[in-house]
Amino acid sequence: MITVAVVIVAFNSAATLEACLRSVTVLLPRLAEAGYTVRTVVVDNASTDHSVALAKTYGAEVVCNTANVGFGPAVNRIRDDASDEFLLLINPDAILLDGTLDLLNEAINKPQAAAVGGRISRQSGRLHPNGFVSWPTAWSVFSERVAIYTGVTTLMRLLRLNQKPVPPTGWSHKVAHLNGACLLLRTDAFRAVGGFDERFFLYLEETEMCRRLSTAGYDIVFVDVPTCVHIGGASTSEIARLRLYEKGFRLFLSLDGQKAQVWIRTLMFPVELALAALFDCLRSWMRPRVPW
Repeated sequence: MITVAVVIVAFNSAATLEACLRSVTVLLPRLAEAGYTVRTVVVDNASTDHSVALAKTYGAEVVCNTANVGFGPAVNRIRDDASDEFLLLINPDAILLDGTLDLLNEAINKPQAAAVGGRISRQSGRLHPNGFVSWPTAWSVFSERVAIYTGVTTLMRLLRLNQKPVPPTGWSHKVAHLNGACLLLRTDAFRAVGGFDERFFLYLEETEMCRRLSTAGYDIVFVDVPTCVHIGGASTSEIARLRLYEKGFRLFLSLDGQKAQVWIRTLMFPVELALAALFDCLRSWMRPRVPW
């Protein structure tokens, strides 16, 4: 039997965590039939709601932190002691789909694959970008933000010269990096590169880790199957989310030695903040809310 730990990092996530845990429970019989032994681990970052109680209700193992240490450090809590061959990282606001089994099968068939991800959709049914063939740059992030906030999607994404998602053809592809909302990791490879860099609190930690995995000779693989529905940012203001992302992004650029890109971000970011403030106002007036 191949062992898998489904790892969910929670922080006051009760509003969405139950649906996430239920989706894991639904998939367990199919995974067992395919030869996988699965356990669910919820790493709780000092939640003050009933996230821990929910996790225990669904039979999950619970690891409790005394503070909100962020996503990467929370996953690292189980990195060294995990005997599972694979770690399946899922956001607490994501709902797993049947394609998860395909991720596991692809990883088994490709021993050099250290990280495997698939299609992620939003509540609206639109695809969330995943499986990027190049690394994020100041311009690629700026053009994506403008596309989201202004609706000028076609023009801005034509100008988005970097960090393009993999073309939707074929079964699987080697890529540069993957989205962490639903990410399968080979445990020994994850451990070999030291896990997540704990200087990242939230956002870009999976991108930076994919770079280290690639440097170490491992493959990052995108599989063209639906893996989860990601609500994403449902309870977070756009400005707060943007500030968190920017902190992680500038750290990623700095670690990559791209000082000029960091400086360019200081010019671009105020424009993004202004657009985000407008986006937040519009979203608060609309029913149903605009899905992130």
